[in-house]
Amino acid sequence: MSDTGAEDRAVPAGPDTVTRPGRVLAEARKAKGLTLAEVAAQLKLSPSQVSALEADDYGSLPGPVFVRGFIRNYARLLEQDPEQIS
Repeated sequence: MSDTGAEDRAVPAGPDTVTRPGRVLAEARKAKGLTLAEVAAQLKLSPSQVSALEADDYGSLPGPVFVRGFIRNYARLLEQDPEQIS
């Protein structure tokens, strides 16, 4: 049996390891081969707004109602379940 130390590098599951909506959206976008600019154009947002969504930087976006709508529309664009993401 070889000891690679992989167990020491494993991150335990817990509240600190919950996948954030932005990360889910970014990974789905990349899996579909879309750029930030392409997504921004389709959602009628600026690339910086899409980037903020992916970074979970909601403070640089309009109010919470708009952010929720942006996330839901982004999820639909990527064929993801908005209820699972938001």
